[in-house]
Amino acid sequence: MKIRVLLYDVEKPEEWIESFIKSSPSFLPKPEFMVIKKGEKVECDETYPYLIVSKEPIKVNNCFSLWSEPDINKTIIKALELSYSKPLETVSRRTLLTGKKAIAFSKVPIVDESLCLSKFGCTRCQDSCPKKAISIIEGKVNIDPKACDLCGLCVSSCPKGAITLTLPTWSAIAFISNFIRQKRIEKVSIGCDESSDIVVNSLNAIGFEELVVLISTGAKVEFRCEKEKEMISKLNEIISNLYNNVHNLLLTELIGVKRKDYVRTVNNIKLDVDFGRNIFDLKVNDNCTVCGACMYRCPEGAIRVEYNNDGAFLYFNPQNCVGCNRCVKICAEKAIELVEVKETSKLFIDKELKFKDEAVRCKRCGRVFDNKRHLLKVAGLLNMNEEELMYCPECRAQLTANKILESFKNKK
Repeated sequence: MKIRVLLYDVEKPEEWIESFIKSSPSFLPKPEFMVIKKGEKVECDETYPYLIVSKEPIKVNNCFSLWSEPDINKTIIKALELSYSKPLETVSRRTLLTGKKAIAFSKVPIVDESLCLSKFGCTRCQDSCPKKAISIIEGKVNIDPKACDLCGLCVSSCPKGAITLTLPTWSAIAFISNFIRQKRIEKVSIGCDESSDIVVNSLNAIGFEELVVLISTGAKVEFRCEKEKEMISKLNEIISNLYNNVHNLLLTELIGVKRKDYVRTVNNIKLDVDFGRNIFDLKVNDNCTVCGACMYRCPEGAIRVEYNNDGAFLYFNPQNCVGCNRCVKICAEKAIELVEVKETSKLFIDKELKFKDEAVRCKRCGRVFDNKRHLLKVAGLLNMNEEELMYCPECRAQLTANKILESFKNKK
């Protein structure tokens, strides 16, 4: 999103703008700049996000904006947060005639339906909400603005980044982390006051994934929020433990996709702790027939079934799994349980054998065509002897055809 940077009483504004442009990363859309002298009125066009740069904070009514002191790096961090924000689009009296959309801070979290897995049965945001403001109706997330207090717990509970506050979004956190690493910035602050480098409505919106990617830059992370001192204490404890377990700094660029960025970071920095979040394990019991229904229905490709001459094998990829429980709900055999675990080492694995069954070979041609448990299940459903099903589809078709021809011959 293109933003406007408004410079109020900034010394040597032309030089400042030149320095800003030279220091800006390639993933920051080039903003428009406006220079206002001291004493002049500061106004905003409500169709644009504004970054107001001045020595002291300035409040402007009906303006979707953040404030920054004139420090170049701090301003770029705020510019990234604004550029990748998700404001609410509305119509005001001013924009009604122009046909443009006014933008503002949303009073409820915003859901990206293209990422959301509620249509597959995921309820993680709903389960996390202490105010019961979130409901899922016909696979769609609904948020009650009267009940929601923008605490941000739903944001940190979503492994996909499908639900977010207006700012900061996951993309903003990822690209800010890239910039911090590029510039080797030593310290970054997160808080609910406008002097913080990264501004949040509530520190609850900063989940484990956000903390991991920020500490992977090597910068010291500080928290500021007078109304959330208890939360700051908890976050400081987590951050301290994370620093003690980081063995490498992240060397690759984050791409702004939450799950991929999280997994990539954990693997790059070799983070091995037992207090991780949004990590899942698949438990499979002996009811499994390796039918493949879970594989075909998994929206993230976290389950794979492979057949070969040695049998049928069900593999699980913890890196892809986001805990939507689709596999659990779809399994007719009640063979699957999905559990959340804390060990980040689980994310080092991309293929884990969870179940195997012996192969069944065609009695006629010897080709492997099924697995034992599945064949027994089918035999039970059809009330047939398993021996009758011990032929591959091609041989079964030929045998059936031969029987039909034989019956015709007998009639003659």
